[in-house]
Amino acid sequence: VEVGQLDTTEASMNEESLSPRDKTNHTEEEKGMMIGGFGHVTIRATIKAREEGQFNYRLQLQNKNDYDNIEFINLNVLIIPHHEAEELIEVPSSIDFGDCYTDDSASQTFSIKNISEEAFLIRFDSSSPNELSFVLDTKQDEDPSTSDAEELFAHQRSHHKDQDEFWETTRAQRNFRDAIQSRIEEHVLSASAVRGIEVWYNPLPIAQSPIDKISSLREQKLTIKLSCFDRENKLRSRRIISCRACVCTSVFSVPVDRINLGECFIGDVRTGVVPLMNMSDLPALIAVQYESTSIDFKELYLTIPPKQTKELTFTYNASRINPSYKKQIKFVNLKNLENTHFVEIRATVIDQNRVTLHSFFYSVTHADPHNVISFENAIINK
Repeated sequence: VEVGQLDTTEASMNEESLSPRDKTNHTEEEKGMMIGGFGHVTIRATIKAREEGQFNYRLQLQNKNDYDNIEFINLNVLIIPHHEAEELIEVPSSIDFGDCYTDDSASQTFSIKNISEEAFLIRFDSSSPNELSFVLDTKQDEDPSTSDAEELFAHQRSHHKDQDEFWETTRAQRNFRDAIQSRIEEHVLSASAVRGIEVWYNPLPIAQSPIDKISSLREQKLTIKLSCFDRENKLRSRRIISCRACVCTSVFSVPVDRINLGECFIGDVRTGVVPLMNMSDLPALIAVQYESTSIDFKELYLTIPPKQTKELTFTYNASRINPSYKKQIKFVNLKNLENTHFVEIRATVIDQNRVTLHSFFYSVTHADPHNVISFENAIINK
């Protein structure tokens, strides 16, 4: 395996690195190493902090026996001054959102603990403000001392910029706004207090991408930055939380757009099947919508496992003469409302036995809409 560093725009990776401002686009190829069959090896990257700021690195690993076998590793580093690393609050180092759908919110809860003897104003920021938002955990009771601490920071909070316009960019963000109208951008944490925070993640869809790409799970990494300010609006501490999620867009398809039941007689009950194919790496939740007294789907909501096909059965009861019967059925992906399909059911209904004429003289009433009498289980010769 050949290890190299690509696209390093801020600093080099070796121990004798130059200042980030002294060298750019540096590429250093390490000595190759052998990995046995089904073996593994650990690579340690050492960074010497010389200047504060956020730096991004990209490592390339290439198989020297197959130059098309290339993998990339992205490294993100935030270098902060020593005084900002002061231990004033305790937060988790990472948050895992698990498997997520694009344009569908997921949330996790974490706690912030003030381990000092003074109150602080905590400001929330993230690497993707269009996708991450913060809400106070409503399951936790408010600390009585919080209201007193908030008065000390009133002069700082009154000048904080309102970002309501940020929610008006896309339909996905507007839906997200409706779900979390109580979002926060900062919170006063009194001395020795603990506060629960819900962080909401709403992955935005990838526009104009092939279906096989958007329907496959891809790993997403984000960061949450917590800045801690004292009463004099001085930055006292900063904490970084790494977030991880595997994201894909829910996509399903219907191979047919028309089902023809052929010639039907009055009173006939026909059965048909609509195949639904889930093309995503996550389950698809499908809703069936239609208005008809002649067509009956047993399942109006169904879940299709990843990369599988499910056949949805329906029955059609021919009750009226109609040589060109048509009914449109709508299939909606509840995890991706833009992924909607329509299937048209057709039939030619005729009255060969003049059932319609007899209906003028008598009628049959039965609890079953199909006028079927079932004897359930029966014993022979009894």
